[in-house]
Amino acid sequence: MAAETNNDIGNETELRRQASQRAKVKMSFYSHAVVFLVVNLLLLVIDALTGPGWWFYWGLFGWGIGLVAHGCGVFAPAGGKALLRRLEEREYQRLLKAQE
Repeated sequence: MAAETNNDIGNETELRRQASQRAKVKMSFYSHAVVFLVVNLLLLVIDALTGPGWWFYWGLFGWGIGLVAHGCGVFAPAGGKALLRRLEEREYQRLLKAQE
């Protein structure tokens, strides 16, 4: 069995760091989703008990848009990082061209 090189150990450390970061981001989304559900169920109950007219869905709709955006940022391929890298590279090239 070959001994691990420093590069292998560095790669494993980097992979663990990335995995930890991704897990934290996903946990943040799951926490957001649970709070969304609990708060909106509470608002539904309050709305049902306070009389005619429904208003709870306005908060549900607005916050739902934010939750969907959060989910897209978490679960989209590369978490949107590929787009960010392309935008950064485009801006860098524009700045280089402006210096010439």
